[in-house]
Amino acid sequence: MRCYWELSKKADKETIQQNLNVLLNSSAVESIHIPGNALKENPWLAEYATTAPDEFYTFAERSPEVTLLRFAPFINTVPGTLIDKMYREHKENGAEYTYADLHDIYFKGTFEIVESSPISRLGERRPFFPDDSLGLFGELKFHVYHFDVEDYSHYLKDNFDRYFKYPVSISLESTYLCNLRCDMCCYHSEKYDRNWMENAGAPYMDFDKYTGLIDEIASFGRNPTVELVHRGEPLLHKRLVEMVEYGSRKGIKISLVTNALELDADKSKSLLDAGLTNMWFSMDGADRETYESIRRGSNYEKVIKNIHAYIDTAEKSSSNTFTAMKYVLSEANAGGRERMADMWLDKVNYLVFQIMKKHNSDGEFSIIRDTNAENLNIKERMPCLHLFHTALVTAQGNVGPCTNLYNEKPEHIIGNVFEENSLYGVWAGEEFRRRRELALEKRYSEIPLCNICDGFIAVPYLLDKRMEGNRFIIHDDFGYIYTKADDKKLYPNFTF
Repeated sequence: MRCYWELSKKADKETIQQNLNVLLNSSAVESIHIPGNALKENPWLAEYATTAPDEFYTFAERSPEVTLLRFAPFINTVPGTLIDKMYREHKENGAEYTYADLHDIYFKGTFEIVESSPISRLGERRPFFPDDSLGLFGELKFHVYHFDVEDYSHYLKDNFDRYFKYPVSISLESTYLCNLRCDMCCYHSEKYDRNWMENAGAPYMDFDKYTGLIDEIASFGRNPTVELVHRGEPLLHKRLVEMVEYGSRKGIKISLVTNALELDADKSKSLLDAGLTNMWFSMDGADRETYESIRRGSNYEKVIKNIHAYIDTAEKSSSNTFTAMKYVLSEANAGGRERMADMWLDKVNYLVFQIMKKHNSDGEFSIIRDTNAENLNIKERMPCLHLFHTALVTAQGNVGPCTNLYNEKPEHIIGNVFEENSLYGVWAGEEFRRRRELALEKRYSEIPLCNICDGFIAVPYLLDKRMEGNRFIIHDDFGYIYTKADDKKLYPNFTF
């Protein structure tokens, strides 16, 4: 088969060489084709690969009769044994084209489901091209290879030291204080355990301790995304602009999530000038009555004005900030989804509609999956990527296994970066590794916090993908994502 390799231009030479060896050692691979833009970044590969068009679709159009494999995993390598396995299934299904992806099969916007089974990892697909007016690929038969749970577990275990030696995504909680009392938030549940607050100390992350963390994160050399938010409203931190500026100056992508109540034009300009990379707005209603009934204590008109001021300021500046909006879906506001898209999709890059109920029996946030729970076999639960990918540090320095840590119960906390004077020390420490090993062995009931989580990834989780006019809509079991089909920032570098 001919392998079209969507090589990341940012991949280091060692990683590329490892991938190349995997492909060259597979008897299933006839030839390797690399996009010209990536080959320019790695000219030494010309000895092994042929230059291909930058767009896979152009490559496929030139020789649609040829069996193709698009090799595009989430991280830039897969175990070599999977190449033959994928090719065997590819031939058995009689497909002209197979797409291989380790995670987030929908993220690059190339497929639309035609038929799938709740538990099957192979489904009949057809190509998705917003501009394919001629229907060039309408008759091709497609299959998508989803790495199964065993494949995925082996991948995470075998590649941890190579790809996850340091966290990829990091949340540093600037403050746990909030100026709203949102209806869905576990903070305002009678079940929420506030005992941890009694000895928590100052509710804001100390600036000097923050800069120490940023210095350590910058030393990782991985250019991660850092979110300065977790449970509270980051704009309440008086030194937030300084925090953004310091992180940006160190070469780190800085992201915020805000309810925008305290965001005015001056604060917007200050944040943008400081180098803010990503801005997410929390907006859970398409009209004043709905919004204020959910986000208690807020002011609809003021928030709308502040968001517009930020967007206008960003457009006038030289900033390339990615702007998105998150809308928590509930019975109270479900009818406002399309109206929100009408109001905001031309102004922001992303609209995320997340399905969530108020809280579960333990006072934590809880997800409502948009599927029949009986169809989600527990064997299909994936080892959560957060344990291998994400680090959360609270304002007091406590490290949690993921951003679902809301109650700082002792059993949920893995360590404290301020006490150990090292984020990496906790990340690579014995307790974090123990929890990862339990996840790989599917012993989720033995992992604190994971044992009550209903927001885990299951296979499959993509339910639908479609174009409606200029809107590209993804529907998975966590909700909906809307974006413009022609958005130049369709593939952003942000924590999702």
